Amino acid sequence: MMRSSLQPARAPGYLVRVAKPKPALAIDTVPASRSEIDLDNARELKWWTKRLACNEVQLREAVARVGPKAAHVEQLLDGVESILAV
Repeated sequence: MMRSSLQPARAPGYLVRVAKPKPALAIDTVPASRSEIDLDNARELKWWTKRLACNEVQLREAVARVGPKAAHVEQLLDGVESILAV
């Protein structure tokens, strides 16, 4: 049998281990409250910066300016001048 040039030669009994990716758990990806931003929780801080497409400094400044309500912070970061009450 002819070996393809793309397949590496291996000694008999040689095992190849492939690391399996860990499944993402829903509890690890979503904050406890999607209506308020908790700046003291590093996991949630990372989630909110990704969700709102901003960095940590921008997020902290927005929360300091309009409070922890996610809708208000999102409006501020989107450039909406007047914050609508929710």
